[in-house]
Amino acid sequence: MPLHLPPELERRVTQLAAKTHREPDSVLADLLEAALDDDEAFRQEVRAGVAELDRGEGIDHEEAVLGPQAAPLPHDWNEYLRYRFEQGRTAIARGEYSDASPAELMARVRARVEKNA
Repeated sequence: MPLHLPPELERRVTQLAAKTHREPDSVLADLLEAALDDDEAFRQEVRAGVAELDRGEGIDHEEAVLGPQAAPLPHDWNEYLRYRFEQGRTAIARGEYSDASPAELMARVRARVEKNA
């Protein structure tokens, strides 16, 4: 699937690929897979939360905002991506890195997208 990136984003991906000694397609596939995994996890949490509310198990707004379990959501994509890349570096250091080709990674992403559609 062709992907068109703005020049600045393409430059950043290329720089990251060079720093991590990987192909840009591999970097993009890993980012896309991580984003899809996070999106699915988020959607599952939302569904679980709606189910709790439907059962009358919710908390009021004030408790949600001020309570000890209230945590800020990540809103800075640059920080998020840095966090995800750090997770990747850690996985590589533990030997959990996949040597799959970009085509194989994209096939996995497509399969996940089709499964979750």
